[in-house]
Amino acid sequence: MTSRESAPRAVSSKTEKNVFKRFWPLFLGLTLWAVLYLPHINDPFLLDDRGTIVLNSEIDRPIPGKEFFNSHYYSFSGEESWRPLATFSYYAMARIFGKSPAAMRSPQWAAHVLIGFMLFALSLSLGFTELAASWAAALFWTQPSNIETLMCVSFNEEVLVALGLLFFLLCHRHKKYFLASLGLVWAFLSKETAIVFLPLVFLHDFLTDKRWKEKTKIYAFYFLIAAAYLAIYFGPLKGPGVLQKPVVLSFGTRLFFALAGFETAIRIFFLPLSLRIEYFALPPASWLYGALELGMGIGLLSAWAYAGFYFWKKDEKRIVFFLLWPLGFLALTSNLFPMAALNTRLLAERWLYLPFLGLSVLTGMAIYRRAWVGILVLIFWSLCGWARLKDWQSGPRLWSSLAQIYPWCAKADEGLGESYFQEGHYHLSQEYFRHALWLRQNHRDRVLNYYSSRDPNQILRWKSPSLYRWLGSVDIALGEFERADRRFSQAIELDPTDGYSYDIMTYQWAARGDWKKSREWLDKGLKAVPRESFLLRIKPDIRRRRLSFKAKFY
Repeated sequence: MTSRESAPRAVSSKTEKNVFKRFWPLFLGLTLWAVLYLPHINDPFLLDDRGTIVLNSEIDRPIPGKEFFNSHYYSFSGEESWRPLATFSYYAMARIFGKSPAAMRSPQWAAHVLIGFMLFALSLSLGFTELAASWAAALFWTQPSNIETLMCVSFNEEVLVALGLLFFLLCHRHKKYFLASLGLVWAFLSKETAIVFLPLVFLHDFLTDKRWKEKTKIYAFYFLIAAAYLAIYFGPLKGPGVLQKPVVLSFGTRLFFALAGFETAIRIFFLPLSLRIEYFALPPASWLYGALELGMGIGLLSAWAYAGFYFWKKDEKRIVFFLLWPLGFLALTSNLFPMAALNTRLLAERWLYLPFLGLSVLTGMAIYRRAWVGILVLIFWSLCGWARLKDWQSGPRLWSSLAQIYPWCAKADEGLGESYFQEGHYHLSQEYFRHALWLRQNHRDRVLNYYSSRDPNQILRWKSPSLYRWLGSVDIALGEFERADRRFSQAIELDPTDGYSYDIMTYQWAARGDWKKSREWLDKGLKAVPRESFLLRIKPDIRRRRLSFKAKFY
């Protein structure tokens, strides 16, 4: 081989080394993320995926595109508000790949990786160093609180909004305003949280662009898109969650919960231990604990404000931008404002996906000169993520992690009961359902104690139709049909239009050959829910006294 032939290879090798040296945190973060997540890509569907995807027979049929943009949307989506793009994404995957966890998670995980690279690009465009931008992406990829968003396919709206947000900001920065507007539309069709984009893009320009006053027409165009969306969201496509009246809480209580939620969010980012699927908003156990928590929240917010003022004076406006980034998203999902949708939580980890984009950039900027600190953080977060991913391997493990923190929680026991039922452990599931019933009957559940009298919609009641349905389902599995009949009767007393109870009892009595009781449930069901598709399907069979199909309810 001649010297001329070998020279280009030497240059290529040197370039590869330089690339790794410049971006090594990026490679490290992506590798750790892949090692942690990929073994879990085919873990079972849990939490909201059970109802929204697995048991949702509506998405098994072809759905015309127009139904995503009219009132029929709420009959198949399982959503409380209008999020057509999010629903279409998992509907399309279910139609193409079937309801395979690996197939349906793959696009979501690929989008998460892409979001990391887009965050890297945004950080670079704002003048952060290559190492700082690399750390930002690595930290975001490996943040353990993102596990809930990435493991639950029906929480994909957070990922879709993040894609829209970063595309929106990158295009806006490069004066591709039409493309930026498409990112805004994408985000709005994914989730209403996109409303935060408007103040965020204005702050971005105000802090980083001296010519921001010349963009009045651009801002007006963005606001016009938002106004059109809100007119639809609160108008013809107003969802069940939007129709609900807010929980009756004083402003002082809401402020306390908002401060506690902000404090909890920051703690989760830096110390992601004791992760859970619920963070309940409850009054403090004592005035001393309440004063301490209030003081910590005010102190943390004051430190945040001081940091913003400090970097403003230092003319580091881009850092001020990322300090402000999380506040809008956290405020929107906190109890600070009396939202229409019932909210008994300080926060949910999926709600932290968007604010943690900004926190990842701030942290990357703070540690990029101290590689050992960043490596320790990634190792610690990876261990936390490894432990949490184990909880998502099965329903009982996931709900047990909640019950250990809230042993008084009827919802946790009901979740445990459902999980064991799905695994065929009927006697064990019955124990948890009965304990959930005991907690409700004896008023031991702290969330219900605090919120049931403050809920004008009466969604939170001591008697739960879903719990009676599950108790009845266990009775059926154990062959106790008379007792199951009583349980489902109790369920429809609480929820007379509950089609599921009529469906299952009509079918189960027919399967046992008791056509009289089957006909009684059929008649009651059609009277309460005249258009219930399952009852209309089974009606001719009841008349002929012969079942022509097999039905699966779980």
